[in-house]
Amino acid sequence: MSATWTCDCGETSATIPTKGTGRAVCYCRDCQAFALLAADGRSLDAAGGSDLILTTPGAVTITKGDENLRCLRLSDKGPIRWYTACCGAPMSNVLGNPKLPYASLTTRGFKDQSKFGPVRLRTNRKEATQRVTQPKGSLPRTILSVIRRGLTSRITGKYRTSPFFNPDGKPSSDIRSPTAEERARIYPTEDNQLT
Repeated sequence: MSATWTCDCGETSATIPTKGTGRAVCYCRDCQAFALLAADGRSLDAAGGSDLILTTPGAVTITKGDENLRCLRLSDKGPIRWYTACCGAPMSNVLGNPKLPYASLTTRGFKDQSKFGPVRLRTNRKEATQRVTQPKGSLPRTILSVIRRGLTSRITGKYRTSPFFNPDGKPSSDIRSPTAEERARIYPTEDNQLT
C-alpha cells in the first residue's frame, strides 16, 4: 500500500510505501524555523511540532512537479530541507550525504494520515512552544527502525534512486541559506540563532 503526499496548491505530489515507515513529532527550533520560513508555520501543531513520516529518500517517488523541488540548509551540517517552490509547502528533511539514507516527510501533505499509524516518538519537547502532554515515546526504538530502513536501502541499492540527489550525489536543487532578514524572523531571539 502507498500513500500520496501533495503540496498545498496541488502542483507537486509524491508517493511513498506505507509499510516500513515510522512516525514522529519533532519540536526542535530548526524544524520550527524551517516551517516558518517555507510556509509561515502552517505545518506546525499547536506546540510548534512537525509531524513527520520517517522513511528513506529512495522510497519517495515524485509523481508530479519535480521541477518545483527546492532546498535549503539552516546550518552547514544540518539536514537538507526540501519544500515546494509553487506554494512553499515543507516537504522533507534528508541528511546531506546520500549514502546515509534517511528522509522524513511532513505528515500534513498526506490526506489519510491514519495509514501510517500513531506517533511513536515526540522529540525535543523542551523546545516546544507550549507544554506537550502526549507520551514521549521510545527514542531507542525509533533510532533502531531508522537504522534498519537505512541499512536495507544501502544493501538493496535503493538509496541511489533518491529524487533529492543526482546520480553524482549532489542535491537535485541548489541549496540556499536563509538571508539575515529571514534568520531574524525564524529565530526571533539571539540565543535561538544557530551558527
